[in-house]
Amino acid sequence: SRKVSVDSLNAYADRYVALSDQKDLIRMKLVDKLLYTNEVKDEIKKRLKIGKNDHINQLTLEEMGAVPGKKEEGEKIAVYYAFGDIVDSETGNTLSQGHSIVATEVCKDLEDLMNNDDVKAVVLRVNSPGGSAVASAIIGRELDLTKEVKPIIVSMGNYAASGGYWISAKGDYIFADPTTLTGSI
Repeated sequence: SRKVSVDSLNAYADRYVALSDQKDLIRMKLVDKLLYTNEVKDEIKKRLKIGKNDHINQLTLEEMGAVPGKKEEGEKIAVYYAFGDIVDSETGNTLSQGHSIVATEVCKDLEDLMNNDDVKAVVLRVNSPGGSAVASAIIGRELDLTKEVKPIIVSMGNYAASGGYWISAKGDYIFADPTTLTGSI
């Protein structure tokens, strides 16, 4: 409905635009307008045709999970974003605009996905110039373990070089864009 092309959406995903300047999100047609919390509540009250001083019943996401009733069950595919420099720990050096692929975090997340019976496959979206060889090897090992349990599908972004290529090579299936820069020495 927003008439945003697939190519534009892929470019936005590759650049992880969710962390962009908020005004850019309007220009990209990803949001309609920017509002403060009280303005959002006023808009909801207007649409519900209730008074400005009336109370709106609301739940947090955590509270919604505890609501009894029909829950969506079944098979799921997890999409995991690996974006930035590959580092050993959070204190590792990062050159990718503050984003990093932290080996300890990725391994924990992959283990959780591997052990989640509802997740039938993992799509690993890689957008990385590489980084620590040790961290890349650790992530690669965790991907090998995950592959023993469920398929790994790799989707390469703008680049999957060096360690980014290394972890991508662990996929059962690998997809790259025509403009993806990939490879390793």
